[in-house]
Amino acid sequence: MIPAPPERYRAPLQRVVIPEILDALNPDHPDAIASRKDLERINFMMGNYRFLKNHLLRNIRPRDRCIEIGSGGGLLCSVLSERKIPHGITGLDLAPRPDHWPASWHWQQQDLFDTSSLAGFDIILASLILHHFTDEQLRKLAPQLTATARVLIFTEPLRSSFSHTLGRLAEIIGIHPVTRHDMHVSIDAGFRRGEIPALLGLSQKIWHIREWHDWRGSLRVVASRR
Repeated sequence: MIPAPPERYRAPLQRVVIPEILDALNPDHPDAIASRKDLERINFMMGNYRFLKNHLLRNIRPRDRCIEIGSGGGLLCSVLSERKIPHGITGLDLAPRPDHWPASWHWQQQDLFDTSSLAGFDIILASLILHHFTDEQLRKLAPQLTATARVLIFTEPLRSSFSHTLGRLAEIIGIHPVTRHDMHVSIDAGFRRGEIPALLGLSQKIWHIREWHDWRGSLRVVASRR
């Protein structure tokens, strides 16, 4: 039985990270398939992949290797597969390679915390994945994210009461119960300005950091080496 979403819709002052239902489902489970379809619509409404695409194309260099962590159902390829990305984009996820992932793009089915999973990549993309991890896990992940990367491009839930309000409005489009539950859990695990750079140890002396609050419930971060 799918639990109901949290009854309170006031965002906590500190992050609250609890397991999401989708993370525990087999990728082939009907509830997982339905929820991933919801996420595609939610990402579209939030403008997340347009943001990733625009900032990737502004920052990419001819020899860059790019990776998207937490690629899931491979939604990013829907907005980037026809773009000329010199070496394509590598997807990384515990889930198997989606059927529609471009044949020329690589896929790594492995744990993000594998010490070699991000080695050699110049640009790291992430959409709605970092909030799944506790502060301690993000600090542990930081050396991987910053070891070789020149540019980090993230979009995550903005932890705010208004984001919860938007989430309740999104329920009008008929989202799956798994999505309805996980959406509010994600917001409580989301971030406010300054938290992601602090948790990843991004020094202003080394990184040029830009952050945006989007009215649709996103916190967006682009960090590039000086």
